[in-house]
Amino acid sequence: MDANASAGASFAALNQHAKQISRTNAKLMAEINQYKQQVSKLSLTQIELKEELKMKQATYIAEVHSRLQYQKTMNQIVDTIQGHCRDERLVDNIISMSDDCESDCMNGPSGISVMMPSRPPPPSPPTLLAAPQAPSSLMSR
Repeated sequence: MDANASAGASFAALNQHAKQISRTNAKLMAEINQYKQQVSKLSLTQIELKEELKMKQATYIAEVHSRLQYQKTMNQIVDTIQGHCRDERLVDNIISMSDDCESDCMNGPSGISVMMPSRPPPPSPPTLLAAPQAPSSLMSR
């Protein structure tokens, strides 16, 4: 009878252990499902952030191209004025305004300062454009 009781106790202990393992397994399976949901949400968030980054990069690239086009056009305007205007003060003022504008753009909201090559010396001025001269009475005021 002793062997029978011992076998019954062993089966009860094994049964209890199997139930404990089953409960632990169920908890772990629930955690696995929870983690899978989190991974799915994080993957979706990651995809959304990558798309947002691509859009912001495209916007940034478009802005850079726009600024470059603006700078090229401004340089062409200044070069044309340098080449055609005989009033040196007017040319100097225009160059100063252009340089100030370019400096403001380079030190703008991006905070990036880019060194631009210095402006080449003006070509010898032809006599196509002439700035009107103010009367001397206005200059002394």
